[in-house]
Amino acid sequence: MNLEKTVTVLCTDKGAAQSLIPVIRAIKSPVTVFVDSTGKAVDAFKKSNVPFTAIGKEDKLRLDGDILLTGTTPPKYKDGPLSHYGREAEAWRLAREQGKPSFALLDKYTRSESRGRFTEQPAGEQLQFPDIIFSPHEYATQSTKRDFKAEYSFKNTCMIETGDPAFDDILARKQRARRPPQYEGREGRMIPIFLSSQDFMKENGMDNCELLEIVCGAARIDSYLVVKAHPKDTNEYAEYRKILMKHLKGSISDCDSEELALSLQDNEFCIGTSGRLIETATLADKLALSIKPGWKGEDDVITNLVGATPYAYTAQDAANLIQKALASKEFRDKWASKRADYTTDGQSTARVLDFIRGI
Repeated sequence: MNLEKTVTVLCTDKGAAQSLIPVIRAIKSPVTVFVDSTGKAVDAFKKSNVPFTAIGKEDKLRLDGDILLTGTTPPKYKDGPLSHYGREAEAWRLAREQGKPSFALLDKYTRSESRGRFTEQPAGEQLQFPDIIFSPHEYATQSTKRDFKAEYSFKNTCMIETGDPAFDDILARKQRARRPPQYEGREGRMIPIFLSSQDFMKENGMDNCELLEIVCGAARIDSYLVVKAHPKDTNEYAEYRKILMKHLKGSISDCDSEELALSLQDNEFCIGTSGRLIETATLADKLALSIKPGWKGEDDVITNLVGATPYAYTAQDAANLIQKALASKEFRDKWASKRADYTTDGQSTARVLDFIRGI
């Protein structure tokens, strides 16, 4: 779509990149993409072949286009100090100062991360908002409005529910998905386990090592566990491998997470603490178990909230869910019926572009 405007895009994290890339591809107007080299968006853009310029924290932000389009980035802290952040909030402030409209795609809502996504880091704690926030669903919209209803600077921000462009082609990708070569022909059922970062887990009363112990203990001998560790957890891989070797039940994989989820067979399922991958599997009509033993916060996994996925927040409930998913066709059929209404119309990208064009 020709927006009749030039666009500057800024992105930091992988989830934001997955939502922005379909939009960038659909724009026929000139687009300049800047990717913060400290985040995992770089990997997603390299894989997509969308041209971009990597920038560091020391580089001056350039808003060359008529409008600004960004993702959002939650800050991360390591033993107190700030260890990871995006510059989207800084870019929104600059766009306002330059009289340029700003748009942000919210790829997910997590209450513990909500405020940080709209805080200009690292100097101070100043909240900044874009003119328009594109929201993936009603829960994200209403929750974000609740979080910032008392903030004066939020009153001029408009939230538009567009859906998540990352999921527009989910059904087509499901049809193309193939089992990763190293798992083709392997006997038994493959169970991918999608882990959030260990830092995130511990911040919320959980532990990936405990989760792996629970899954290894509940899985049958004919199951093969494929662990997709978070890319920030390279220092944790040795501990994860030790648990898998102790139980002789799997390995850590470097396969694409979405390919793993989409290639599941009818009698297989995946396990995750990552809401995004749980949602990916569910939209592709695959059984996904949302398991967060020890979780202390408010549930913010959208598929749990709408009743499309089974979930467990204790070790015993988690073990029971896994055993039912392995042994009970009735259980699998029940959840196939429950997720039938959780679909995408494939028009999220078009809605985003239609709204931008109308500004």
